[in-house]
Amino acid sequence: MVRTTKQNHLMRKFNFTSLAVTLIVSSVLFAACTELVDPVPSLPNAPAVSLEAGQGVLSQDASVNAGTEFSVNLKSSGVDSPLKVLTIQEAGTTIPLERIKINGVAASSNPILLFGNDKTNLNYTITVAAHTDLSTKTYTFIVEDDAGLRANKSISITTVGVAPTLVLVSADSLNIAPDALFSNAFKVTKGTSPLKTIEVQENGVKISDLNRISYDQFLNKFTANPQPIADGDKNVFEKRITINSPLTSGRYVYNFIFTDETGLSQSKSIVVIVGTNIELMEGILLNAAGPSGTGGLDLDTGAGTGSLNAAAEIRDQGIDNAKPFATNWKQQISGANGSVVKYIVRGQNGISDNFSFDSVKSKEEIKGLFDNGVAFTQTSGGTLISNQIAAGNLLVVNNGTKYYLLEIKSVNVTAADNGDNYVIDIKK
Repeated sequence: MVRTTKQNHLMRKFNFTSLAVTLIVSSVLFAACTELVDPVPSLPNAPAVSLEAGQGVLSQDASVNAGTEFSVNLKSSGVDSPLKVLTIQEAGTTIPLERIKINGVAASSNPILLFGNDKTNLNYTITVAAHTDLSTKTYTFIVEDDAGLRANKSISITTVGVAPTLVLVSADSLNIAPDALFSNAFKVTKGTSPLKTIEVQENGVKISDLNRISYDQFLNKFTANPQPIADGDKNVFEKRITINSPLTSGRYVYNFIFTDETGLSQSKSIVVIVGTNIELMEGILLNAAGPSGTGGLDLDTGAGTGSLNAAAEIRDQGIDNAKPFATNWKQQISGANGSVVKYIVRGQNGISDNFSFDSVKSKEEIKGLFDNGVAFTQTSGGTLISNQIAAGNLLVVNNGTKYYLLEIKSVNVTAADNGDNYVIDIKK
């Protein structure tokens, strides 16, 4: 088909119109796309804050004595806005201003408003009095700018304590009769914290009868055990504690425990022998083969007697005629006039390894030791006799209602005659 001139004209007009529409649509789409890719405005920055290391300041977690001061060097600067306020917290709670110093000067507020150069470059040495209990708490230093943005640094502080010092002014052992009063003097000085209580134990158990314990004055009885320490004694306790001894004889250990407000404590113990006081004397038991009137020992007086004398509680066993004269003394003893003699052997029958003759302070103790003695096993003519006696041997003797504790101090052999003898310490 052959187009006419008019048709050609219309076709050119259509093509021009389509091109124009296309250009307009493309412009609109380009404009829309341009708006979609515009950058998002940046958010403002919070303040910069740091804890600086240095002499006398902390920059990381640490331990300090309870209630003592520690310091940090806090530096901060505003990034997009000037600084406004500093807040110091302990475990999330604002710290009372009386516990804070700024550059060595007591703080006047907390939170602390910032002025002048501090609004742009803050550089504070902050001193804080640590908490007084023994624990770990977090201390936080919060900086806020004028735009309300905040930044912070924290440090964990673990508090430790110094225990009280305790001196027992009086003796650490004594003898006392049953149902009698005895006193013990102490000087106790607080460590980190004031003193709080004193506890008194008898053989590891708190004394429950408070009428038996007095604070300073006899009539000032304990009202509790542990007993609160009076306000005037909380820093330094220089008083006596008086105790009424038990009715039953025996060996008692009293423990006095002084505790401060943080729970730290010090203690001292004393040993009290409750019972009838003993008598101490020395006796010499001679070889029974010696002159007349030798060979026996009166344990009531320490006097030597004849081996058959009615006053003797122990006797020597004389000599062995089958041996040479210089070595024929048997060095053996036996009970006399109804006495029963036993060994006291350390580490046997309930006797402690560190038992000593000197540690026995009462008649009742001697009686108790007899039950723990080791019986003689040798015999001579039907009589129980000891093994060969040596210096340091311990013996316990019972005769009727009387009991005696003996320590052989020396065994003296005389080769030229029968003057051989034992020197014996006697407790009765």
